[in-house]
Amino acid sequence: MEIESEMKTKFIPMHRIRRIAYNGETMWEKGIDPCTGPGKRAADIQDQDI
Repeated sequence: MEIESEMKTKFIPMHRIRRIAYNGETMWEKGIDPCTGPGKRAADIQDQDI
């Protein structure tokens, strides 16, 4: 992933990215399942019948 600032553009390997924030709000965080919502990790949720 390339991150651009006013000074330069820098390549950052995907495995190094832990969190992506926009306007102070976390948009993505490593290990968080987008289907379960913030504060819950996919590994913390057991299989449930739907």
